[in-house]
Amino acid sequence: MHAANAVQFPCPSCGAGLAYDPKHQGLRCPFCGNERTIDANKGAVPELDLDEALHRARDNHDATPRDVRRVSCQACGATVEIAPTEKAGKCTYCGSSRVVEDEPDPTRIRPTCLVPFAVDTDSAQDLFRKWIRSRWFRPNALTSRSTVVEMRGVLVPFWTYDAHASSTWTAEAGYHYYVTVGSGQNQHREQRTRWEPADGAREDDYDDVLVCASKGLDAKLLGKIEPFALKALVPYRDEYLSGWTAESYAVDVQEGWKIAKNEIVESQTSRCDGDVPGDTHRSLEVATRVDGQSYKHLLLPVWISAYRYGEKSYRFMINGQTGELHGQAPLSWVKIVLLILAIAAVAGAIALIAANR
Repeated sequence: MHAANAVQFPCPSCGAGLAYDPKHQGLRCPFCGNERTIDANKGAVPELDLDEALHRARDNHDATPRDVRRVSCQACGATVEIAPTEKAGKCTYCGSSRVVEDEPDPTRIRPTCLVPFAVDTDSAQDLFRKWIRSRWFRPNALTSRSTVVEMRGVLVPFWTYDAHASSTWTAEAGYHYYVTVGSGQNQHREQRTRWEPADGAREDDYDDVLVCASKGLDAKLLGKIEPFALKALVPYRDEYLSGWTAESYAVDVQEGWKIAKNEIVESQTSRCDGDVPGDTHRSLEVATRVDGQSYKHLLLPVWISAYRYGEKSYRFMINGQTGELHGQAPLSWVKIVLLILAIAAVAGAIALIAANR
């Protein structure tokens, strides 16, 4: 990972480095408070041809300056970038010291856009305090005895894919009907199903199928803080990274497309499933062709954080755009047992009242 993307923006007043400030949506000096706006074009970000990216990767120039080094974590798989003077110490994600430096790769695709941080450090800490106070079935001392040990804002790499999907399907559609069987007291109605062959076709367009290109993040936690509002994407500029940390992708554009295509095919199967007529169906078979695919490489803001309670460390994440927070927390088994006993007591009381009627 790298701070300021190895590009410095000196303060014209005091000479210190300017950093991106989410509150002011521009560069700000942390020492003298001098501010500088970012001349950002907030127009549409172009989609790039995926086939060209897969066949002509060397036409996409590396966004990493030559004086920035790239290292990979051998424990969690994260790929990070560091300044030339920085030591390749511990991984930001998992804390492992098993990091090795990679050879420069001219085929890497540069990010074309990003969503800037909107949640600053103070706001992130406030969100954590509110979240920790709202935890049910957690120890009473959790609020007062939990200590944040890590809170780092990271611009995480993602791919988005657009594509057109054409599907055809066949199935047996079932239509329920009822017949009366038996006689006398045994007479009753039974449901029967009439099966008929059915087929159909549909076409759908997919826009911005999002695939995380990091291997260091907890995928479950990341999924819980989504979605991101991609309408807020702005063209990539170094200023948005100044003073922050950005990760280089570990999942390349081809691997990301396999994941996205799989999601599209599964979605088409689900949509075709809903198209089959009748009351029920069986033997559904779907054939899907995906074409016209394009992609964007983008960075999205995430607060990657941890707090300590007792002898253990617990992770949590905050969506750096929306403020959505999810994380791990210890359970209070005393509260859980008391709840179970309370439910059992209420159920017993209801049963006793019903028996005495």
